[in-house]
Amino acid sequence: MKALEIPTKGITREQWLEERRKGIGGSDAAAIMGANPYRSPLAVYYDKLGLLPEQDTTEAMRQGTDLEEYVAKRFTEATNKSVRRVNRILQHPERPWMLANIDRAVIGESAGLECKTTSVYNNADFQQGEVPLTYLWQCVHYMAVTGWNTWYLAVLVLNKAFYTFKLERDDALIERLIDEESRFWNEHVLAQMPPFPSGTDDDDDIVKYVTKQSQHGEDDEQADLSQLKDDLDMLPLLMKERDLTKQRYEAARQRIRLALDGRTYGACAGWYVSDKTQSRTDLDGKRLKADHPDIYSKYSSTTSYPVLRVKEA
Repeated sequence: MKALEIPTKGITREQWLEERRKGIGGSDAAAIMGANPYRSPLAVYYDKLGLLPEQDTTEAMRQGTDLEEYVAKRFTEATNKSVRRVNRILQHPERPWMLANIDRAVIGESAGLECKTTSVYNNADFQQGEVPLTYLWQCVHYMAVTGWNTWYLAVLVLNKAFYTFKLERDDALIERLIDEESRFWNEHVLAQMPPFPSGTDDDDDIVKYVTKQSQHGEDDEQADLSQLKDDLDMLPLLMKERDLTKQRYEAARQRIRLALDGRTYGACAGWYVSDKTQSRTDLDGKRLKADHPDIYSKYSSTTSYPVLRVKEA
């Protein structure tokens, strides 16, 4: 099997993004598999439909792009393997919605290279050979699209270390990935049926943004929520459980503080505790409004946000 090629030389960034939206890429794989802590299936869905604003380039993204060539050179130094750029979007010959923008191809091998730059605060234990699932599924996706047997992973941990890994083709893992991606593409993207939100703050932001773009409003007829009856039945119980969990959390903190007995530090097997006093400055808005209403009016602003309330019929 040989992947099809979509040339990208000379196209604009907007055209490149449009091509990426025509299918599922390696950076989408872990999110669809539920293994990306920073991106959800809901985010992938709305991105493919072009309904989210283009993401601003973060400092981490900028460093990853700028250091890609450096990471590739370090890989060559560490392994004596030569690599080359692939200025094309690769496409699965039988599943045109499976796409791949790979970092490098390894010359003389049925293999590719993924270059990563990460923070020293990354929780993965690279030294013990641990490959984060986010990286793993991306490499599995690339092997699925290209049909290649091996994918190398080079990871630069900023200011700390450099690691290389060799991932061999696992057809069972590839089939599992293809099944999940196929279901996502056909049952969600093509059907324009969003996956369920994950409950994260990011998904909350997405839901707020998408619903804000809706043409529906207060004067429209009420929505039919019959397919969500289980959620509505469960919501009051979840709210009570949330309050109980918060009370248990506060009780645990109070017990720890009592045990510290005014000390700043404490420890036990596997845990280290500090209880330091921190200061912050709060603005007394009510007093400012009463004493200096003109200043309060000049520097205050009103923020509107939706409030979802559920009550039993």
